[in-house]
Amino acid sequence: SQGEFFTHRVTYEGGRIEINARTKQVGSVEVELWEAVDRRGSKPVEGFTFDEHVPFCGDEIWARCRWKGKENLSELEGKDLQLRIRLCSAKIFGYRFA
Repeated sequence: SQGEFFTHRVTYEGGRIEINARTKQVGSVEVELWEAVDRRGSKPVEGFTFDEHVPFCGDEIWARCRWKGKENLSELEGKDLQLRIRLCSAKIFGYRFA
């Protein structure tokens, strides 16, 4: 009922980060952003870690990912990012940069 994974890297071009997910009543989905530091390595982006993420609960086709105090994600434009997704009694069907 618990797990986590990384997505592939993409160059962030602005907009929202959304997930298509469903959780059980006590489940959650958390998202952390990681930035590429070289061809093989990445590190968490300050302000966009699991600690700052507002966990998702419920069943939505495209739920917006949110981090505390971060309404605008424009500071991330042009960066090579990966999502690290943590699931607890949940399923994720997709993600997108919208």
